Amino acid sequence: MELVKGTAKQAKKVVRQLLKRKKILTTKMKKKKKKKKNNAKPTQTDPPTIPIGELFPDGNFPEGEICEYRDDNLWRMTSQEMKMKDYAFEEAFEGGSPGCGGSQNGTEICTVLDQAGHEND
Repeated sequence: MELVKGTAKQAKKVVRQLLKRKKILTTKMKKKKKKKKNNAKPTQTDPPTIPIGELFPDGNFPEGEICEYRDDNLWRMTSQEMKMKDYAFEEAFEGGSPGCGGSQNGTEICTVLDQAGHEND
């Protein structure tokens, strides 16, 4: 028999070759199974390297983050967007907290809320 020098992996390979030559190789010696390929959807890497078309092949792209325009880009907001923003602000302000009216200033509102908080103690 030959002397084998090297790693265990190389030794196993040589032993397997010798057994094949002598036709001693049996089914008891297990071969490594090949890993199955993962057919899951690809995910974006950081930094992005996968094209958007591959991430969403059906063409249904998710809606991105919606941000308001700031500083020099305020002129881009349409009049309809401005009206909706003002309407939402007025609705939130008028709704307020119980006991707070739209005509009260900030200190009056704080006083009412503070008193309401002490009543619950």
